[in-house]
Amino acid sequence: MHPSSPAPADPTSRIELLDALSGFALFGVYVAILFSGFSYWDAPASANLPPAFTLPTDGVATFLMHALVEGKFYSIFSLLFGVGFALQLERGAADSTDSIPCFGVDCVY
Repeated sequence: MHPSSPAPADPTSRIELLDALSGFALFGVYVAILFSGFSYWDAPASANLPPAFTLPTDGVATFLMHALVEGKFYSIFSLLFGVGFALQLERGAADSTDSIPCFGVDCVY
């Protein structure tokens, strides 16, 4: 049993830079999904159809999209996700709370 019940972090103890970077990364993930999922650049393999508009620069645009958008924002978001877990463990250790069980399925308070 944990000595205190779980609660959101106090707004004064939040790290604003991490919140801003998370918002920036989520916006980048949104842009990546928006352009790759809704632009019909890649026709579904089961459709056996060519893309609606084919230009010579499509390969370059797809490469830049993967390299500059998806590769960066997904990585930033994943890194910040891990930082969030590390902060939870650090704050749990400061409160003498064993927060490791909360990362599994058996998190019962």
